[in-house]
Amino acid sequence: MSDAKLNSEARALLETPVLVHLATVGGDGPPRLTPAWVDLEGDDVVTNRVEGRAKTRNLRRIDLR
Repeated sequence: MSDAKLNSEARALLETPVLVHLATVGGDGPPRLTPAWVDLEGDDVVTNRVEGRAKTRNLRRIDLR
């Protein structure tokens, strides 16, 4: 996980009910855009995901170190 902190403008945006377009990279290379709801848990940005879906597989491939 990153130690980056959200600024007040980003926090205010994420605290409102907005739909975002989450961009990930598919296993075969092309970008994939997925509409998603986001929320905050403390300083962490969280989104919904379902096991077995492409979005979840794509997010698991990300190395956040």
